[in-house]
Amino acid sequence: SLFQAKLCLSCRLVFYTLIKMTRRRDIPKATVEVVGRTLCRLSGRPIHVCNGIARINIDSLTHIIQARQDLIADDFCRQTLEDVGCSDRKGSDPIRQQVAITPKSKNYKISGKIGKPMKILHLGDIHMDQEYVIGAESGCDSGACCRYIDPFRVRNNKWGDLGHCDQPAFAFQHALEQMAAKHKDIDVIYMTGNIIHHHAWDLTKGYVTRDIRKAAAVVRAKLAFKEVPVILALGLHDTHTLGKFSPKEAGDVGHEYLYKDFEDVLKTKFYVHTGLEFPTNHEGYYSVKLREGLRVIVLNNNIANIYNWWLLLPTNTFYFRQLQYLYDTLEKAELNGERVHILAHLPPRSKLLLADWSAQYGKIVDRFAHVIAAEFNGNTHLDEFRLSYRGKEAIGVAWNAGSLAAYSGVNPSYRVYEVDPKSYAVDNHQTYFFDLEETNRKNQKPSWKLEYDMKKAYNLQDLSSSSLHDLFTKLSKDDDLFKKYHSHQVRGVDKNCSEECRKETLCNIVGNELCKTLISK
Repeated sequence: SLFQAKLCLSCRLVFYTLIKMTRRRDIPKATVEVVGRTLCRLSGRPIHVCNGIARINIDSLTHIIQARQDLIADDFCRQTLEDVGCSDRKGSDPIRQQVAITPKSKNYKISGKIGKPMKILHLGDIHMDQEYVIGAESGCDSGACCRYIDPFRVRNNKWGDLGHCDQPAFAFQHALEQMAAKHKDIDVIYMTGNIIHHHAWDLTKGYVTRDIRKAAAVVRAKLAFKEVPVILALGLHDTHTLGKFSPKEAGDVGHEYLYKDFEDVLKTKFYVHTGLEFPTNHEGYYSVKLREGLRVIVLNNNIANIYNWWLLLPTNTFYFRQLQYLYDTLEKAELNGERVHILAHLPPRSKLLLADWSAQYGKIVDRFAHVIAAEFNGNTHLDEFRLSYRGKEAIGVAWNAGSLAAYSGVNPSYRVYEVDPKSYAVDNHQTYFFDLEETNRKNQKPSWKLEYDMKKAYNLQDLSSSSLHDLFTKLSKDDDLFKKYHSHQVRGVDKNCSEECRKETLCNIVGNELCKTLISK
């Protein structure tokens, strides 16, 4: 289309200019940064946003361009606009190594002892903003707002805003207090990333580590009253360079600081100091033996997002070695008779994930479907589930509990899972929320309440992948049932879902390939 052609041309012009200037030794880095700001401004972004984006990204961009002398603009645009197809050039990007898949073990037997049912508290995207200003404008031109008051447009938004605003720090603390009061029998807390706010242009390394530690301290103080372990995954925003995650070898110019601090938080703040296993490269992913028969694998699949320029380095083994780590850890769990939960910020088949990552990840899930009991994700801010398939057979489920942040029009939510004590599959779940606009209008504190019980809401006998596939079939044919599902996605916010929205919602459940044949209209 004309729009796609313009998008590709703009991308090529920007990166062609930056690459040419970076490689000229007579042009200082400060000048390249100024040009970067100017190019950013041409996209219509505000000056303060462009200043921050240029400042934050100049060092890593310079490092990558200088490290790979054959890099051209097409390489950047091919990756960042993968779904558009912005390159006629073949084979210019680094070759992606493939994980070798071995046959399934015939001797797998679950080793865990049957105990009491397990309860998991799932906290989705938090986006805590310690600089949130009550009454501030939520429709600014920056993409992230609620920090500056327009005296002519003061908003009633003490506890948050359905506009482009993150969660006030005090609202996060209050939410945790409510959870602790309501759910005294929680066994473990899963946090699937995005602690940091959306004001990406304001970030520094110190800011990121401070806010992650602040959130950890609040969770520990308000929720971990019985030393309940907290399992944390990194999100796209949990870095000083939005969506950029380097290999550890990049050193100071990359994200070694983040990986070190992340591991320290896990070891010292979240009661999971025993059973933690980190790979030797230390790049934000790990596993932990949570209890007898259950292992949790936490991925940093943000590495594989299309905006991560670090994947353009001459050697990109850090992309492959995380997939290999996942495979090896699942194989070890298979040998030991363990069941596995996988936590990752980006859900399966996310548009933000490189197609090659999604394809390889899908093959690994297929191989170990009998070992993987459940997956847990974040990022979309939507309450949803996604299914994995072997042909047309559903073989796995990934759960998304929505978000504590109301950013872009959803009521805050969290979820409690009831988990079978032997298979560690999800038996049922309950989602809790509060009506943000009503709370602000009545000038009350948030009153968290049960939104729905999964089994009761959809009349399900169980939450197996086959039952959820049957639910998908009903959702694709029953308009009233689909409206209920969409309402749950946004937690009751009055949002129209067009036909395009409906198809996208359904296709997210099963994937685009199956979607075409399974949707009836």
